[in-house]
This record gives sequence, structure tokens and C-alpha cells, in this order.
Amino acid sequence: MDKRLQRVDDFMIKRFAEKVKLLETYGPVQMCVFGLTYKHIESDSLIIFECERGFITVALVDTEGKKYYPSEYFKESKYFHYEDKDEDLCELVDSIERLIKQKA
Repeated sequence: MDKRLQRVDDFMIKRFAEKVKLLETYGPVQMCVFGLTYKHIESDSLIIFECERGFITVALVDTEGKKYYPSEYFKESKYFHYEDKDEDLCELVDSIERLIKQKA
């Protein structure tokens, strides 16, 4: 696995451990484009990370296919973050965890 994808995966495993399963990845391709999709076991939802040109976003997708972005629910949450900053990845993982709890 590429180091960029591995960084995101490390943050997810550190936070969620056995509660998530990595389903698929793509990239990286030119301009730092990559993505990871996880299944959150307890909520049966998907967590999708997408990165383009170094800007990374995260979304929660429920069983009906509706996408939820943390920035829609939490004022302090930005829509995108920088993929190479640990504090940004940590904030994304924190916000998706809060969103999962809110939707439960």
C-alpha cells in the first residue's frame, strides 16, 4: 500500500480497530488522487475517503446510499483537509466518528 493510503489506514485502525474493514482502495495516481473505502461494522455504513491534489474529504454513506459529510453537521469541521498533515487526518477521523455516533 502506498504511504499516503497507509497513513489514512493507520489513523482509521488506531481509532476504530476491529470496528472497520477496508473494502477497497484506488490510486495514488497523478496529482495525489487516491481513495479508501471502509465498512463500519456496527452501523453497517461506509466511510469513504477521497483525495485530490492533496485535499482530502471524508463521507459517511448509509445503507440507503445517502452521503453525509461532517461539515454539514459540525460547524467547526471543514469540508476538506490536507492529506499530509497529521492533525488534519486526526480531525477527519474524529469528525466521522462523531457523525457515526450521531446517526446511530
